[in-house]
Amino acid sequence: MRVLLTNHQLLDFGGSELYTLTLADHLRRAGHEVTAYSRYVDRLRPHFEAAGVTVIQDLREVEDLAFDVAHVHHNVSAAEVRHHFPTLPMVFVSHGLPFLEQPPFLDLGVSRFAAVSEAGRVRLHGLGAAGDIAIARNPIDTGLFAPAAPIAKRPTRALALSSMMTPRKGQVILDACRPLGILCRFVGGSRERVEPREIAALINEVDIVFALGRGAVEAMFCGRIPIVFDQPYSDGIVTPANFREVMTDNFSGRRYRRRLSAGALADEIRAYRVRYAESLRGLALEHFEAGARTREMLTLYAAVAAEPVMPLPTVTRRALAAFVESVRETRQWTYADRTASAEHIEAALRTAEREIVRLVTTVAARDAEVERLQMHVGLRDTRIAHLEHTIEALAAEAVRLRQHASLPGRLHAAAAHLAVRVHRKPMRPEGRQ
Repeated sequence: MRVLLTNHQLLDFGGSELYTLTLADHLRRAGHEVTAYSRYVDRLRPHFEAAGVTVIQDLREVEDLAFDVAHVHHNVSAAEVRHHFPTLPMVFVSHGLPFLEQPPFLDLGVSRFAAVSEAGRVRLHGLGAAGDIAIARNPIDTGLFAPAAPIAKRPTRALALSSMMTPRKGQVILDACRPLGILCRFVGGSRERVEPREIAALINEVDIVFALGRGAVEAMFCGRIPIVFDQPYSDGIVTPANFREVMTDNFSGRRYRRRLSAGALADEIRAYRVRYAESLRGLALEHFEAGARTREMLTLYAAVAAEPVMPLPTVTRRALAAFVESVRETRQWTYADRTASAEHIEAALRTAEREIVRLVTTVAARDAEVERLQMHVGLRDTRIAHLEHTIEALAAEAVRLRQHASLPGRLHAAAAHLAVRVHRKPMRPEGRQ
């Protein structure tokens, strides 16, 4: 078959992006021709090209190709595909809750809707998607994600795998792991960024993986124990007993919608059992293995390709054309600004790096000065304490002398004079009178 596969963005290694890449790769392995379309393309392009998949950023480039089916993930892409291919059978797969992943706002004649989970199917029905909605779970490549070593009897290392985890959530993980003697590494988003093959290796270095969605499934493929914990909700540790229930919402944290404190998360970690690893891997392979998921998708493609697609009404076509042209012009301006400012951004980053080095050096010098001053203050405090002790001793001696009334008047006067001098000038010793 000749398949047009679209995703709104192919910028980084997010969930729908990796779904698109894995499916495209396995379609190619099965002997099918795949073209991937996205207006926003960055780090993923070489991975598609290595799989033998052509990536385009403008559908006008392929309007003359006779595709058998279009597989789309976002409503904007669906509108563009229908505008350029008025009668092409279309499968729309929704990955979640964001607006772009909801059904198109116009009736575009989508042949079949699908969702990545049972809960997603319910939401699509609620949003007006018609017909029998299929389940199209995340395809995970067993050649990439597989166990490299057994996990420990007691967890000692963990990986937090997320592109959206907030600092507060990250701190909860650290606070939960620290008392249990578990070291945690954070990957994704604004933290450490790695390639997909590196992710598999990192997962195999740990016992526990904190993740949502695809990341949780990848952990199970590698024989690790996932804990569904991220922003905004959590489902806790995945076990053979709750696997199918948590899977119905794609390990998204929305099944139980828990907001775990550090203490509650530590309790989830304590539920870790080595024996879960093998059982979870078997369950994950049953439901998410890429080869089987690709064959299911091809069956769906064949079914919709056999069904004719009626052209849209004239009014809808006109509205669609206006919308697509508005999107195209908006994207042109966005990309023009992005390209024009790229060099300025790089220069700003270099300037910021130099400023950071300068500030670090300044802070280090100030810290050294503060330490020197603290030592000086400590010496001064010691001297003051010594002088105060001397003053108190002299004053006590003066009082003792006053109490001896039998002393000659001259000695009594001298003692009184000494007491006065001690109180007036305690720092300057006087010579003998």
